[in-house]
This record gives sequence, structure tokens and C-alpha cells, in this order.
Amino acid sequence: MPNAIAYLRVSTSGQVQTGASLEAQKEAIEGWCRINGYTLIDTYEDAGVSGKNVKGRPGFRMALDATCVQEGTALVVYSLSRAARSIRDLVQTVDRLQAAQCRFVSLTESFDLHTATGKLLLHVLGAISEFERDIARERTAAVLDMKRARGEVLGRIPYGYMRDGKHIEKCPREQRVISEIKEMREAGWELQRIAQELEDRQIPNRVGHCKWRLTSINNLLNREDIET
Repeated sequence: MPNAIAYLRVSTSGQVQTGASLEAQKEAIEGWCRINGYTLIDTYEDAGVSGKNVKGRPGFRMALDATCVQEGTALVVYSLSRAARSIRDLVQTVDRLQAAQCRFVSLTESFDLHTATGKLLLHVLGAISEFERDIARERTAAVLDMKRARGEVLGRIPYGYMRDGKHIEKCPREQRVISEIKEMREAGWELQRIAQELEDRQIPNRVGHCKWRLTSINNLLNREDIET
């Protein structure tokens, strides 16, 4: 007989204390196993835990790991909402189980990849998940384009410059340091000697440390000025 692993979850303290919801889920899964000829070998649960994401549910992660150990094992849940609230999490879970040649069953929705309906639903969920990712990327790109059009600074401010509101301006103190670095280099100093000089003079780099990397100095020497 093939094996099955049950995953149970309740999110409220009242359900945890009474245990009714957990017990009802387990009884339903045990009934499915008897009817379909599966041996329930283990049960994992997350009691009083939100289904918002997989990372916050150690019981679910252990159930998934245990299922994927042996080919043909079924991970059985009472409903899709017990396993995942996010379509992305659900699709990733099913993808992993399929890669391990294991089965995923949700009793409430009759979601079973061994059926035509289950396969169709998986394709629909995958399409929705891809659509959501595309929409998110488009929104992010639109926001970044708008900020660039306004002249706003995006990302880390390079050494020698500072943020002035939403715009970038030259930092006089750091610009003087860059000029000194260029003068030392023109005088024939090696990068290691320049780094040591900056450290001895306790001149801070962009992150506030006085330890300068040779690559950082070389980048400053070869970097073109930024328009402000």
C-alpha cells in the first residue's frame, strides 16, 4: 500500500484549545486513506499559525520534506487554504511534489493531480501565478520609470555624492578625497600605498570605515563624474 502524510493547520487560539478543527481534519484525512488504500504513516501540524506564507510554518515544511523522501507518497490536506494562502506557494509546493513523483491531495476541493480536474486546476493556478508576477514587474518598472523621469535618485549613492532631497549633489568633503587619490596616483603611488595613506589619516569610506579596498580606490580613479 502506498504511504500518505497528513498536514493539519488551525490559525486561531480557540481552535487550538478545543482541538476540534484539528481532529476533524485528521479524521477526514484518515477516511480518505482508508477508502483509497493509503497507509497514513505520519501527521504534521501547525497549531495557531497563519497560512500567510510557508516560511512561518515549520510543520508544513517538515510534512513536505517527509513526503518527498519516497516516490509515490501522498501529502494530504483538508483544504487548499490549510496548505497555502498564496497561489505562488501552492504552485511551488505542487511543483516540488511532482518533481519527487509524489501526490498532492486536498479533500475539500477534490484537488488531486491524478485526476483530469486536478491537472486542469493546476494549469489555471500556474497561469494566475505567472500573471500576478508579470503585473508586479510591470508596476515596479512603471514606478522606477516615473522616479527617473522626476530626476529622483535610485539605489545606493556613490562615493563623492550625497542625497539632497530626492536629487543627488556633490559632497565637497568626499570630492576632495577623490582629488587627493587622483593626485597620489598621478605621482606614481601604488593602490596599496594610497589605501594605507587613507587609513593612516582615518579617512572614512562610504560605509564609514577607514579600511579602504583596492578595488574601491581603482573604481574611483576610473569612474566618470556623475551629472547633478
